[in-house]
Amino acid sequence: MLPQMDYNEEARKLWSRLSELQSDFRSFHNNLDPMHQSDTGGVIYVGSDTAARCLETLKSRNITGVVNCASNIPCHHMGILDYYKFDIADWRLHTQLCGKELRHFLSPAFEFINSKLAKGESVLVHCLAGAHRAGTTGIMCLMHYEGLDSKTAIAEAKRRRPIIDPIGDFKSLLGQCDMLPREHGGVQFKLY
Repeated sequence: MLPQMDYNEEARKLWSRLSELQSDFRSFHNNLDPMHQSDTGGVIYVGSDTAARCLETLKSRNITGVVNCASNIPCHHMGILDYYKFDIADWRLHTQLCGKELRHFLSPAFEFINSKLAKGESVLVHCLAGAHRAGTTGIMCLMHYEGLDSKTAIAEAKRRRPIIDPIGDFKSLLGQCDMLPREHGGVQFKLY
């Protein structure tokens, strides 16, 4: 097992590298990018904490739900928006050490997202930079909603949000997601 990674530190390193490339920074990193649009019109956005802080930005995109993928970032608009805390960095702790199946760990996040999309509402999936934790969750959204395998979903997610980078043991997580049952073409993270 890989040692626990400090994803906030990795986000800071990423921002530092990007700021050195100032001319390309804007084209490479937005505060949020659309990852998937449902048949109902709801959109899953993947973004940074900067996007999560700006209520005006969220409301302008019909975002009524936020999946916060970072345990140390507050839910900025609690009471105004609906939140689901999804500490994806601890996936191994919840799935292996606790003896839970991977789907039991992932299912609540996808039930939350699906409840919003079913009403035509949008969701922001975020972490500090919107690259590693939220990016990996965005990749899983493509696997679930668009029926992609992890390799294809990673490439597509990077096309939609170039800063996405599933580092550390997130590639192992995505590989395990490839082995989950499929229904209607997509990986089933929900328990129904």
